[in-house]
Amino acid sequence: MLFFADLFKLLSVFFLQFYGFIVVFFLASNSASWTWILASFSVRSASNSIALAFALACSKNIL
Repeated sequence: MLFFADLFKLLSVFFLQFYGFIVVFFLASNSASWTWILASFSVRSASNSIALAFALACSKNIL
């Protein structure tokens, strides 16, 4: 059972990286802020979803 929990974590991190990058790419291409695409793409850790959320907020000028 522990194996499936770890597998689920790995898959969720992968999907957050993949789909989060697509969302950031789409929004940043609309607002022409390529810096946030490069910043979110360069982060290669488990906190990538936090970096993507930050890039998403900054690309939409929420912060």
